[in-house]
Amino acid sequence: MMRYMTLAVLFKTTVWRCAGSQSDCTKYMYGTDFLFAFPDIRHYNTSQLIYDPRLSMRIMANSFSKFDIIIPSTSSASKTPFQVTHNAAYGSEEVVFNSSFITEYQASGRTIPGRVIEISAVYPVSLLMVYDLYSYIITSPIIPTKSLSEKYLIPAYNTNDNEHSQAQILVVAVNDSTVVHIDKHRVISHRKLLNKYETFVYKSNSDLSGYSVSSNNPIAVFSSVTSGYSPNHNDMNAPLFMQVVPIGLNATHFIVPALADTSTVRYYKIRIYAELNTYVQIHSTTDTTKKVTVFADIFYEVTTESSSTLEIVSHGSIMVQQIALNSQRKALFMTNIPAISQFDTLYYTDYTHSDSAEMYNMTYIVVIRYDVASGLLVNDRALVHNPDEVASATPLGDYTVLTIPMSALTSRVVVSHLGYKVRFGLFIYGSSGTLAYSHSAGMQYKNWVAILSPAVRSWADRQKIQEHFVSTGNCRTRKITEIFEMFM
Repeated sequence: MMRYMTLAVLFKTTVWRCAGSQSDCTKYMYGTDFLFAFPDIRHYNTSQLIYDPRLSMRIMANSFSKFDIIIPSTSSASKTPFQVTHNAAYGSEEVVFNSSFITEYQASGRTIPGRVIEISAVYPVSLLMVYDLYSYIITSPIIPTKSLSEKYLIPAYNTNDNEHSQAQILVVAVNDSTVVHIDKHRVISHRKLLNKYETFVYKSNSDLSGYSVSSNNPIAVFSSVTSGYSPNHNDMNAPLFMQVVPIGLNATHFIVPALADTSTVRYYKIRIYAELNTYVQIHSTTDTTKKVTVFADIFYEVTTESSSTLEIVSHGSIMVQQIALNSQRKALFMTNIPAISQFDTLYYTDYTHSDSAEMYNMTYIVVIRYDVASGLLVNDRALVHNPDEVASATPLGDYTVLTIPMSALTSRVVVSHLGYKVRFGLFIYGSSGTLAYSHSAGMQYKNWVAILSPAVRSWADRQKIQEHFVSTGNCRTRKITEIFEMFM
């Protein structure tokens, strides 16, 4: 008979409070103002010749919306823009930039004064950043300025074994007097003061996964890994890139769907990140359940076949990253996986990302509760009439994954649901021979202010804290208790 002894039960109480109304706490991937920059992820071919990417962004709107492209100046104290372009979009609009808009790293480590791009729209839009690079397509949704955070955990990946391959963190400042800390396992490794529209790039020859970036003001943070010259034995087949999404409140239940084209993507990794030690269960359609502890700032990694669907349940908020691998286990892309609580009810999507996108087979992957799957709409038309014909089960059974091949439609595709406030997840997946890309079509999340209290040693103390918040009438205050049990 197996014997075990409980070594310790540690209680940490985190009080999460929203500074404004409930609606102020909910952040969305569509908005009217965006601030971003293109990191330097140019490609070196086998002859070590460099290729500049074709840079573009796709603006998706549900209705007609005017928008301005603003190229700000940091040389003056007034921050007066030196270029404003007026545009309009109905449906989807592409805007192309040349390679001079790449934010390059300076060996001296000095702050880079640009090239920051600001988008200001009249009505809410969603924004997709696109790299078209040597037939690779790299996509990432852009977070609106109002949805940015002051703290991030960095999802990244291993670098290739060559001189041109580096992992990098790009930080874009939204306000003046922004103090940025880049930490490794809670030890400050770099500190930088930025003013509005300034950027800073932190580079390393090693994996930056699990680093944290914090600031006194909201910032935009981008994670990328350059492939450089690609010898036979390396970790990457293409450059990797994604905007980093904050860890949201109640991000505790995730479904990682199987990928559509198993001939291109044979395997995938997931990396799980947590700000506090938390207990996690990983359920799979092809493997046994794993029960593990994910420790703060140290990611936990699982590799599985691309035909597997994973369902992840945790005691505390976590972030889940997916890295697709080919048959040689080289990385093709990395992307964020939203939690079920972060699913939205409506997505503005774009069918054609760039000229090279025509080579790619497009697939929409939907994660939705099984009982409401037949209510999905694409441009107000039914997506499926019998979900069982295109659906696959999830490990715990309440949700289903729909894989929908997309034919040539209008450039703007709106995916919604006939039901009132029915939330679902949507992933855009493209594959072509040995290449693939994927991104989440959007998400919404709670961005609460965390106040960490001292250790609470008794249930009575915890009850007093809860009664205090009830008595003060602060209905927007939440208390999350992390219970970490160790057995032997």
